[in-house]
Amino acid sequence: MNCQILLANREKHHYAARMRTTLMIHDELYSEVKRVAAGRRTSVSQVVNDALRRELSENAQRMKMPLVRIPVFGPSTDGSTDTSPAEFDALLNEDAGMR
Repeated sequence: MNCQILLANREKHHYAARMRTTLMIHDELYSEVKRVAAGRRTSVSQVVNDALRRELSENAQRMKMPLVRIPVFGPSTDGSTDTSPAEFDALLNEDAGMR
């Protein structure tokens, strides 16, 4: 019942849904956040929320980058490898020469 009243009250007054939580922040980082908040004439919560939104947005953009598929070769059934160490070194040197 209290939850329904609270939600109705939020909708009536157009409050944004918020959650109160506790974060462990290094002292020097918190001091910097307070300084930024004062300079912007806003709250510490607003600065932290803005920073989290930016980080999450950048992370989402990084996640959209195409994945590079790297072929993985394992040993054959008789225990031999696909490429000998000397052949592998030759391939690396050839690749380095192309750069």
